[in-house]
Parts: sequence; C-alpha cells; structure tokens
Amino acid sequence: MISRQWRGLAKPDCSQAYADHVRKEAFPAICKLPGFLRASILRRALPEGVEYLIVTEWANLEAVRRFAGDNVERRRSHISRRPTDPACRASPCQSVAPA
Repeated sequence: MISRQWRGLAKPDCSQAYADHVRKEAFPAICKLPGFLRASILRRALPEGVEYLIVTEWANLEAVRRFAGDNVERRRSHISRRPTDPACRASPCQSVAPA
C-alpha cells in the first residue's frame, strides 16, 4: 500500500468550503481510479488559517503513477473543477511524497 499526503492552508472563512469541495468533488473523482483504496481529510486551526492534510491510499506504486504520472511526488488534482472562489483555494504547504 502507498500513502500520498498533501498539506494545504485555507483561509479561516473559506475552510469549510474547501473541505466540502474535497469531499464532494475530489474524493468521488479519485474513487473511480483503479488501485485507489481510501482517502481522508484532516484539519487543524492555525493562526494563519486552517491547515488540511489530505491522505490518499493506493494499492501500489503503479496505481499512483496512473494518477500522478511518472513523477509520483508531484502534487496532482484529478478533478477539473476547483473551488469557485479563488480565495477559497488552499495554498500548498509542501510537496507531496509517497510514504
């Protein structure tokens, strides 16, 4: 099993909209991919906003490659839509790395 993690920081007033977007748009889209196992979203309040940790689990590295491409450490969104309001998009905190 491969675990991918992505951290992002959302503005406090947009944090729920971002979480809803991930649950309603991103997770359903990746659930359809071969080798996808499960996903979770964790969050914590920080002085500068709400930090999200998105964790996806995959059956093997080949499944991750089908999702992310050859560079499995790059950030990847499988969905074509993002939160409508650009102010509600999370800013990346760090790069993604398989664990």
